[in-house]
Amino acid sequence: MIRVLAAAVRSSSNVTVNKISNMGTPTISIIGTGNVAFQLGIAFRKSGVEICNIWGRDAVKANELSKAFGCASAASIQSLSGDIVIICVSDDAIKEVISQINTSKFVAYTSGSFELSDCGRTENTGVFYPLQTFTKEQEVKFDDIPLLIESQSSDLEELLLKLAKRIGSTVLSVNSQQRKLYHLSAVWINNFTNHMVFQAKSLAEENNIDWKVLQPLLEKTALKLTNTDPYNSQTGPARRGDNSIISSHEALLSGIRKEMYTLISKSIDQTYNK
Repeated sequence: MIRVLAAAVRSSSNVTVNKISNMGTPTISIIGTGNVAFQLGIAFRKSGVEICNIWGRDAVKANELSKAFGCASAASIQSLSGDIVIICVSDDAIKEVISQINTSKFVAYTSGSFELSDCGRTENTGVFYPLQTFTKEQEVKFDDIPLLIESQSSDLEELLLKLAKRIGSTVLSVNSQQRKLYHLSAVWINNFTNHMVFQAKSLAEENNIDWKVLQPLLEKTALKLTNTDPYNSQTGPARRGDNSIISSHEALLSGIRKEMYTLISKSIDQTYNK
């Protein structure tokens, strides 16, 4: 069925457009066994989207996921049978994986920064990017997760939007540049913030300071940032231009941690004390 549809898309006939437009929610196959594959699979299954099969380089993990999702574990990439193959692998592996899939097959990868123009093909190729951090240990609610959709094919984009709306309430069509900027901002919000908290926890533990005493501040900061503009919520010695406090803090630090403190303090100072 999918080969017929894909061939018809390339011919751009009105009949084909009607077939794709009238298609119900597409079935999917998943490539990958990591956190994104796991959480997407759960969300798809709960929403009633059929998962036909799963393939992963680690056959044991692929079998485990296939059992969890009530589907088959595919013997090869070429044997994946869903209407759309969702590729949940690292950016470095996307192009290689896509090259193994017949160009008549609809595919969509889940990367925030990998551009469509870098795939090696744009035909029948799209992006299904959930803008969130994932772990297998904590199930997420996709109603709270923006889903960013991209494709140069309006027909595939329509299918991806239809699929996204089955599991999420915030669905956006974006281009590669917009998606990359969303991902860059997400790195600042999530990855860099997480590393700052790691540095704070490490500093406390290295100096026999009780980390639990600092946790209410962490919770308050996160809550405040969801309700207040970050520019207006900034506090601290760098915000006040209190160089004596900054110098006393720097004296307690060394190495890369000291460099980070100094650079971030300088950025805050230049933002507010021009």
